[in-house]
Amino acid sequence: MYAKLENGVLIPAPGHIGNVFNPNAETLLEHGYKLVVFPDVTEVSEGKEVYEETETEIIVSYEAVV
Repeated sequence: MYAKLENGVLIPAPGHIGNVFNPNAETLLEHGYKLVVFPDVTEVSEGKEVYEETETEIIVSYEAVV
């Protein structure tokens, strides 16, 4: 999955950019979208999604809700 992080909200990449349908990874990267990395299924617990953005990807983790 590719997305942008805007004001703490994950915005998934659209199905088309301009007149390019089903854009490939290179096109998405050119338009500022990054690969979203989710934790292994065994590590997922209930809680709030937290995003960490690096230069090349967005890393998802979970924070316990109190």
